[in-house]
Amino acid sequence: MISAYLKEQTKPLHDALEQKMMVEKIFNKTLSKEDYLKILKVNLSVHKTVEPIIENQLKEDTKNELQFEKRRKLPKLQSDFPISEDFPELSFSLANQQEALGALYVLEGATLGGNVIKKQLLQNPEFQNQSFQYYGIYGEKLSGMWKNFLEVLEQNIGESQKDDALNGAEKTYRLFLNSAESII
Repeated sequence: MISAYLKEQTKPLHDALEQKMMVEKIFNKTLSKEDYLKILKVNLSVHKTVEPIIENQLKEDTKNELQFEKRRKLPKLQSDFPISEDFPELSFSLANQQEALGALYVLEGATLGGNVIKKQLLQNPEFQNQSFQYYGIYGEKLSGMWKNFLEVLEQNIGESQKDDALNGAEKTYRLFLNSAESII
């Protein structure tokens, strides 16, 4: 399975990103609103850069299979981060559809994690009345959206293309890490 390969190969980058994005503070309920805005800013800057590039590299039939329009996180991030702010241009590129699917693997995996993060944040007194548009974006459709993504991933990446998918995933993790380094 391509998803298992990507998970195994990107584990060190995933773990480094979790540490940078203050997951420990989220789980021990010490994340402040200021920290939360920094996390949103990282996500917003990355999604603003990556989403259009992924879309440009995906074939039309793949976008349709993915229901790509429903996977856009940028509008939800913008509603959670209402501060009008210019974001620096981030350097990022993807060479083909397989790299784009690898990048999307990171974004969709973060959506799974976001559901857990939302539950934790709601237990933090700082966020009792907070509305979370980005975290928990798919609501009850989360499982179905993830399964659909995995099916499309497996259908569109053969054994000989898995390194392209890995390259796209690694590029995306590095972009998140670099963005977190400059913002947090």
